Amino acid sequence: MMAKSLFVIICCLVMATCMVGVIADSTEATNESKSNELNNEAYSLQESGNFEEALLVVNQSIELNPENNYAWGTKASILMNLNRYDEALIAIDEALTLIPDDPTYVEMKKSIEQNVGTSDESTEVTNESLSKELNNEAYALQESGKYDEALLVVDQAIEQDPNSHYPWGTKASILMHLNRYDEALIAIDKALELSPNDSTLINMKKTIEQKVGGSDESAEVSNESKSNELNNEAYSLQESGKFDEALLVVDQAIEQNPKNNYAWGTKASILMNLNRYDEALIAIDEALKLIPDDPNYLKMKSTIEGNL
Repeated sequence: MMAKSLFVIICCLVMATCMVGVIADSTEATNESKSNELNNEAYSLQESGNFEEALLVVNQSIELNPENNYAWGTKASILMNLNRYDEALIAIDEALTLIPDDPTYVEMKKSIEQNVGTSDESTEVTNESLSKELNNEAYALQESGKYDEALLVVDQAIEQDPNSHYPWGTKASILMHLNRYDEALIAIDKALELSPNDSTLINMKKTIEQKVGGSDESAEVSNESKSNELNNEAYSLQESGKFDEALLVVDQAIEQNPKNNYAWGTKASILMNLNRYDEALIAIDEALKLIPDDPNYLKMKSTIEGNL
């Protein structure tokens, strides 16, 4: 009886060992299959020019099956397209470790070796090209009157190639349109450091220097104009019965120009419509500080006080 039990246990152990082997083989086969699928996906992404995404996918392929020579070859190809030749050389060497005499890999390695050490130069050329594109985009935005957006783009152009005088000149021009002459002077000086004899930049600097110190006055005029626009908008909203929205807008008008008596009067009127007479009284008092004898404001104050 004991011998029979021992025989059963041994059989079970043998079967379990076989099952472990089968599972391991099955997992390995699954990994290889998935690795091939990911490699194909990476190849397609590369063909579509999505190199960064392709690199992420091929790395997943290699992680699943580090002995997938196709994935190492694809990785080398992607890195070549990214001008990352030092890394491409490591990848192609891995592929050749797995398939030493593959003619495609051998030729690819030769091509990579010719470019090793040139990555920095390629990157520099790419940066210059991108800087020019961004500068052109910034110039177009400036021409469309989108100065704040243009400023963001031209800063990106400068970041790509700080030694190009073109984006510095464009930045100076944009800042002039924004009446930020002190900053424009810094930008034009930087442009002239890089291109000292450029007549356009020299003339631009003269224009900026005439304006430096006048930025505050220009900004003040701009704020007054903006305040009046916002007050008119608040008045229209009030007429449409949108009192809460009107209140938000008139507060912006006052923020732009606290000395805008019209805005204080509009605010008082809006608050009256909202039955907030205590606040309306404060607003009308501010208006009367600025225009003490205005009959409309005096009448409005009387009405407000009658409702307190």
